[in-house]
Amino acid sequence: MDFSSLVQELGTPANLVVNSEAELAKEVEREARERIGPKRGASYLYRKPVYPIDSSLFNGIVSSPAEVLRELGLATTFITASPFADIARHWAHVRYCATLASNQKRILALTKSGSDVVHHHKMVQSEQLGIGLALVVAKRILERKYPG
Repeated sequence: MDFSSLVQELGTPANLVVNSEAELAKEVEREARERIGPKRGASYLYRKPVYPIDSSLFNGIVSSPAEVLRELGLATTFITASPFADIARHWAHVRYCATLASNQKRILALTKSGSDVVHHHKMVQSEQLGIGLALVVAKRILERKYPG
């Protein structure tokens, strides 16, 4: 992939598929409570209940790989007073620039190169991209629920 097609692909908008059902919310809460366990104490328990989000708030969410990676970069830059903070914010773009793209159905998905990584890199990649995707979705939902 050459640089110009990479830049074009990063800016190509695609649909995000979001699932928020009551059963999924219950399963997430149950799993979280099981992982916390009685030994870790109540301080780790969620302070707010997990509940499904009205589907009208997340239908038709469109984003691009660049937006997801920008959100990831902003969320994971620890020291903002550093002279290298701007570089740190763009590290996600450099590291994951070829992992997301719009597929034939215009859905944001992993590319072939994004799917073809070894196990320990796949776990980190999943966590990192999950942060970026979650932030994009959360912002869109909040913008729709509380416009202005």
